[in-house]
Amino acid sequence: MSEKDLHFLSASGPGNGEDAAPGRNPSMGEPVSGDEAGSTDPASVLESPLPAEAVKARYLSVLPEPGRLWVRYIPERWPVHRGLWVNVAEATLGSSTRRGGAVKAVEDWAAPLDDVLYLPPVSKGNEALRDDAVAAHAEAGTPLLVQLAPGQELSSELASSPGVVVLYDPSDGLLRGNEAALLGSPRNAWVLMPLVSGMTSDGQLWRRALANFRDTGAGHVQGMALFLSAQHRRVLADYADDSGFHGLFHRQPPSEREFAQVAHRRGFAPFRSRPLPRNASPRLRSNRRLAGELAQVAELSLRLSRSGGGRGPALFRAARWIDASQHDVAALAREGHLELVEAMDEASRALLKEAVESGGTGLLERLVREYAGPVELDRTSV
Repeated sequence: MSEKDLHFLSASGPGNGEDAAPGRNPSMGEPVSGDEAGSTDPASVLESPLPAEAVKARYLSVLPEPGRLWVRYIPERWPVHRGLWVNVAEATLGSSTRRGGAVKAVEDWAAPLDDVLYLPPVSKGNEALRDDAVAAHAEAGTPLLVQLAPGQELSSELASSPGVVVLYDPSDGLLRGNEAALLGSPRNAWVLMPLVSGMTSDGQLWRRALANFRDTGAGHVQGMALFLSAQHRRVLADYADDSGFHGLFHRQPPSEREFAQVAHRRGFAPFRSRPLPRNASPRLRSNRRLAGELAQVAELSLRLSRSGGGRGPALFRAARWIDASQHDVAALAREGHLELVEAMDEASRALLKEAVESGGTGLLERLVREYAGPVELDRTSV
């Protein structure tokens, strides 16, 4: 690495005078687009022929977070499901009009992306378009999160394609009071458990759901507390009994941590490791992995901190810098050049160095134990 490269290290990527905190307020769940959050151009590290202007025109971009299943890209136009479903990128109920209608041709936008592409559940009659998109992106090496509503299927060939993660969302049945939706998760799929006060906040329901997911071979279960507008609450009120109605309008969302504690006892970790772009360079894959390690530590630190976020904001800032960097960050760590990176404090540098040398961090393992805990809360309604 040249002296010129080293000289410009402290000026590259977010963190040089920018606020690179997580893309949402962790207590409010407010979505922030890539542009609003000061993230890099979504094509600046994209190793594909797709120009930056095309990425911005065809995808919405958010900052990837472990609590939001690492989603970065969402199609600007997509024929979404008309029932109840969870918008993973925003932790709220999805809208059937949100994405502005159907994609006219998959080949117009299906080029490799450098991070997770989220495909929400499609409306009836658009399964072939979704399958074409999954096939094209999987072949290109894009990591994919393909969401299915109850009754929807993805062929075993597509579901088993490298880089494809199937996300089963039981909301369209479960939030209408139909627990049979808990039985529909495909084997090895990730499962999204919507957490809504008065409707899915009962501990016994969690235990039944997790037992079903374990028996059907779920690869991961993520509880997500939904942030609901007044309109969302009015929609859900049609399916709530008197007790559920009170909880829906007058209680805070259920605790994701308490759900994680119940899930952890059944073998499900709070978060999954970050999916990586398959055909990207070793440098980009390494940087994504290291940023993901620090982001998980940051997320858990924020969730466990009682005031001020603890070390979480500084670690998120470091993770965002790694994500945006054009340098081989692992090489910087091995060569002792991390002190030149102004986006990192000393604790972040030490954690990154450990992740490079050991392939992970002991701190992440300790935080997972503290967050998920070995002891399940003993109450039936939470």
